[in-house]
Amino acid sequence: MSQINETEIVNTIGYEKPEFVVVKGVKFKDRGQYQTPSKMFSGLVVHYTVSGRKAANAISVLKYLAENNLGCMVMDEDGKIYIPEGFDVLFNWGYHAGVSRWNNSVGVSNIFAGMEICCWGRGSKVGPFRQSMGNGNIVRGIYQAYTEAQEKALRNFILWAKANNKEFNIDNVCGHDEVRALAGKPGDKQDPGASLSMTMPEFRNLLRNDAEKLGLS
Repeated sequence: MSQINETEIVNTIGYEKPEFVVVKGVKFKDRGQYQTPSKMFSGLVVHYTVSGRKAANAISVLKYLAENNLGCMVMDEDGKIYIPEGFDVLFNWGYHAGVSRWNNSVGVSNIFAGMEICCWGRGSKVGPFRQSMGNGNIVRGIYQAYTEAQEKALRNFILWAKANNKEFNIDNVCGHDEVRALAGKPGDKQDPGASLSMTMPEFRNLLRNDAEKLGLS
């Protein structure tokens, strides 16, 4: 089976293939394919790294994940997505969500992909800042905002995944904060919180509208 970073998938809807950067010398623990009927991911958990945003930071996070038997994609400030050697983003899963629940699924790492977005998140001393008094999934506080390029790349990745992965369901795009809260640990995780420019329910609505316009729903 070809690795997604080495294989161009024909995109008939005009969406760009995400820019994947393979980090040589880094490998995730081999956990096999997603435990779904198609062996591809059926959802996506959005995280932030609690780190700086540059390429070097993304690579450092990827190395940290590998060293700790964790694994998911990592996005830098420009929207580039870093993955280790031998990792097929559509099929290979890594442990990233911890204690988690979404709908009837408990422990979603083996069915949902994970996207770590480089950002200091809640309590950041580095701007630009976005403040929330608490709304929907968002824990009250001051957050470093995702860059415009990161939000654009996240949206692009999700629509690209929808076009190339029939297993993927936009209703399963969720925040780490959401899956933790539903597992009985509200507030235990705050990502993406107000780092994202809207609540996760609003983001899902936006994505559904995008998909419908493109004939992907």
